[in-house]
Amino acid sequence: MAKYPPHSGHPRRTRNLRKLSGLTEGLIAPAMRKRGQVLAKIVAAWPDIAKEAHEWCLPADIHFPQNSRIQATLTLSVASGRGPHIQQIAPEICKRINSHCGYAVVSRIKIRQDFMPSRQQQSADQTARHSDARHSDKADNSGKLTLARLEKATANIQSPALRAALIRLGQRLP
Repeated sequence: MAKYPPHSGHPRRTRNLRKLSGLTEGLIAPAMRKRGQVLAKIVAAWPDIAKEAHEWCLPADIHFPQNSRIQATLTLSVASGRGPHIQQIAPEICKRINSHCGYAVVSRIKIRQDFMPSRQQQSADQTARHSDARHSDKADNSGKLTLARLEKATANIQSPALRAALIRLGQRLP
């Protein structure tokens, strides 16, 4: 008498954890074969390639001519209103991509103005704007923060030494 039921052709389910990379490899492999790893290489090095422009643009797609792996058209997703700037620096970006990859990968850049910054970046920008507004509201006529407002802002800090240091720092800030 058999201990286990006969094999039905379905893989056995296990309760063990599996790596996500092992599960997604089958989904990603066809796309990676189609484009090679060039786009992944460009995206990974994008902050070095685009310098300050990496904050408001990102490589979205790459299209090679038929039967070729050179002279591709790179599609960039760019923030609204930044198209003219990216057009101006496009030749420099092409040079940087080609030097990074080691051969003439990209010959043309196509612009698509649909870039949306990440939620983290948006919240950081909003926080900075709000802190600037609060800073200007809390300043007295000389432009410095008042002692009362600094003490109120540092009221929940438990360490007296840290609290005093932050108050001194706040008084020195313009």
